[in-house]
Amino acid sequence: MSEIIHTPSLLLSVIVVSFNTRDVTRECLKRVYEYGTGLDMEVIVVDNASRDDSAAMVAAEFPQATLLCTERNLGFAGGNNVGIRVAKGRFLLLLNSDAYLFPDTLFATLKGMEENPKWGILGVKLVGEDDKLQPSARMLPSPWTKFLVISGIANKFKHSPLLGGPDYTWWDHSTEKIVGWVPGAFFLVRREVFDAVGLLNEGRYFLYYEEIEFCLKSAKAGWPVVFYPYAKCIHLGGQSSESTGKVTKAGRQLTYLRVQSEFRYYRANYGLLKVLLAAGVELFWKSVIRLKNRIKGGGQARAKREDAAQTMELIMATLERDGYGKELAGSGMPAPPPERVNPLDAPIDSTTDGLPREALQNRIINEDRNLRLNIKRDLRTHFYDWGRQGYWVMLVYRLGRWRYTIGSGLLRKPFSLLYKFLFKVVQILTGVEMPCEVPVGRNFRIDHFGDIIVSGFAKFGDDCIIRNGVTVGLKRVDDPCAPQLGNNVNIGTGAKVLGRITVGNNVDIGANTVLMVDVPDDHIAAGIPAKLIPKKKPATDAGTQTS
Repeated sequence: MSEIIHTPSLLLSVIVVSFNTRDVTRECLKRVYEYGTGLDMEVIVVDNASRDDSAAMVAAEFPQATLLCTERNLGFAGGNNVGIRVAKGRFLLLLNSDAYLFPDTLFATLKGMEENPKWGILGVKLVGEDDKLQPSARMLPSPWTKFLVISGIANKFKHSPLLGGPDYTWWDHSTEKIVGWVPGAFFLVRREVFDAVGLLNEGRYFLYYEEIEFCLKSAKAGWPVVFYPYAKCIHLGGQSSESTGKVTKAGRQLTYLRVQSEFRYYRANYGLLKVLLAAGVELFWKSVIRLKNRIKGGGQARAKREDAAQTMELIMATLERDGYGKELAGSGMPAPPPERVNPLDAPIDSTTDGLPREALQNRIINEDRNLRLNIKRDLRTHFYDWGRQGYWVMLVYRLGRWRYTIGSGLLRKPFSLLYKFLFKVVQILTGVEMPCEVPVGRNFRIDHFGDIIVSGFAKFGDDCIIRNGVTVGLKRVDDPCAPQLGNNVNIGTGAKVLGRITVGNNVDIGANTVLMVDVPDDHIAAGIPAKLIPKKKPATDAGTQTS
């Protein structure tokens, strides 16, 4: 059922959302009325809690417009939905306040829609004030196209359909074309599309990606998205973002909102894997930028390094804060997540990730410096099977410990971010939570995977084995009451080893055992609570003793 209140009684409803853009909104509305003369239309202005008297200007200078004022900034989707719900037109035009029409824009686009009744959404040529073409027809985003753009490959190979990126730069934009999506600056929608897919998703997106998801849903519902080359519109770009005072220099975008919306889009429409791939692509490239500019040196290189580092921190914090795209951060304008601090970059007397700096340094032994050797040992311990998920857990674990051997905090930071990202990926995919702060001896093996939790203060000796469902210590890595395990400890499926206890050498802990007492050497622990049973000595030993 449609969420639009009124039945269509007009040809066109123009909806303009304004947020602290009084002057450009004035010019936008002036052109709408000037170039829409003779059309059966209405103009709806939604003021998104502006602080620059935008609403007063609209009321005084454009009394014929329907003015709707919100109590707070609802963002692009929320603001437009306010106008969409009361619109009376057969066609609804979502028009940015910084978008200026040309004399024939409205008439040409409405003609195109009426002559092609199967078109659902129409976009036009967007140009700057210099009449230079802006991205106007775009492919649906993917980690691959993202890599092409941020790496500069798309810009270098503009005329290549394979490497030219998402903006169809190899095409002259002279013909009609069904595309993935068109920007929301000029977004003409047939009313039936809203009936089919609903309104813009204001619960998921505050800014960015809302029109992308809407186009995706429209196409899936049988209403294609079309780029229409026979009309154009000036788009200034970034005006509402600029007025918040929290925009990036590159593209004047709110980076944290872009990152949040991107991950939410992928998670909702494609699943967790696309979220991880998209985040991984950007983290990888930002790491490259940091290392490259570390070598260069100089003030400009330092600024690039700092920008890359901030973006990497933001990506990781947003992933965690937003549940990897699960929309846990709430609605409205979210504040940027607080910056993370690497434990070894923190002051001596502080604790980050649960462990003081000295404790972390003391737990990194010389063997951790040889990453390649440890990876080979773990592969041998896991029977040279690259596919064993326990091996991949240990691979990330080794990376986490090795990063602490890097003396320079600046050089260590990219690897710390990479480790934290991979740790979360492994935790999600395998169900194993094995912090790198846990010292393990040689030949440590994870025989099965799933629901394994190890405290950051636990300790394992040589030749230990753990299996799925095992818990060693409490989940919090800052709890010092964690077990200390000796050599050759074999932990069965589902066992819980808890408390500040010591487990000796050559100990077997049975499946589903709950162990909360010390265990001497050469014992078996089994049951709930655990009972300790001495291991029988080999017959050869017994014979020797009686001879």
